[in-house]
Amino acid sequence: MANLVMGQLGSLVCVYVYTTPVKEGAIDSSTLWAVAIGTNVLLVASFTTFVMKINEDKVANFFSLETKPEQERRAFYERDDPELKLDVFDCPEYFGAIRGDVKQYVSDNYEEWCRAKPSFWNAGLIKHIPEDFFPPEKKEQLLEKKSSQVCDMRLSLRESAYE
Repeated sequence: MANLVMGQLGSLVCVYVYTTPVKEGAIDSSTLWAVAIGTNVLLVASFTTFVMKINEDKVANFFSLETKPEQERRAFYERDDPELKLDVFDCPEYFGAIRGDVKQYVSDNYEEWCRAKPSFWNAGLIKHIPEDFFPPEKKEQLLEKKSSQVCDMRLSLRESAYE
């Protein structure tokens, strides 16, 4: 957001600097001012339309000084829903600074999730979780399951290629 504002303000400064000493053959200053102000008005109008059209929960992202990894780390601590908490695995660098806490959370809840089988606890999520996050006694079992799933997936891809 700051880049957009600075860019638009820069265009106004450039017009001012360009038109201050009137040079022969220079574009008329009123034309330059009209173009600069017009582009600024279009920017504000298009950005306002964009903000009005996107999901309400995403608007704050455009006005926040937090980076995406910082937002995800904060959200991990603030969220109560395990499915939302585990969004931190969307990208590994998101949880780098809180790796120990995320590891503890997964380890503490692993047995319950395996027993209850909630919809979020599936192969798609599990493949993104580092192996050392699982309880040591379950790690070997998971590695075998992951390996089996990868082999099954490769086999089905090969079979579909020949159909």
